[in-house]
Amino acid sequence: DRAIPGPLNHAQIPELAQRGLARVEAFFDLLEERLQDSPFIAGEAFSLADISTFVFVDFARVIKMRIPEDNTATRAWFDSVQARPSASA
Repeated sequence: DRAIPGPLNHAQIPELAQRGLARVEAFFDLLEERLQDSPFIAGEAFSLADISTFVFVDFARVIKMRIPEDNTATRAWFDSVQARPSASA
């Protein structure tokens, strides 16, 4: 009964949850495609787009989603962003 945050309980709608998981899977596919062509999300330099995407990818663990095993470009990008000093601050 905690489908959304807030003071009131709302029952989860299974179909809506499945749609959300499918959208995250599609996002990981899109991200892999992008990072095969570019070292960063928005081009040749690290930017706010990388920070936002890093937070999303890291937070996906809450819904038990991880970077797919065969998404090697995404994994390399995530590891490099995670190794930045600012990522541990």
